[in-house]
Amino acid sequence: MIYDRHVKAFKNVKAGVMLKDGKQLGTLAFKYGASRVTCYLHIFGTQMVSGSADGYGYDKTTAAFAAACNNTQELKTVAYDGQSFEQILLAHDITYMVAV
Repeated sequence: MIYDRHVKAFKNVKAGVMLKDGKQLGTLAFKYGASRVTCYLHIFGTQMVSGSADGYGYDKTTAAFAAACNNTQELKTVAYDGQSFEQILLAHDITYMVAV
């Protein structure tokens, strides 16, 4: 059934929108594999970029986000220093809302 395929396809995905000053700034999605996380970052008006992190023993979600940020001019200066990606966004006055 289509619903079963949909659930399987998006089982390991976290996606949402980024808001700044109450307006949608772009989208942010994470795809989780066995040991790799890939982040897809799209700030509207710019080209979508991606970054990934693999291995074990650290916050791969934030590392993948930082890697994606390094591929865009708008957030290129992101350094995560042990913060979560949500904390990094908040430091730039950006809110992340997960799509349910």
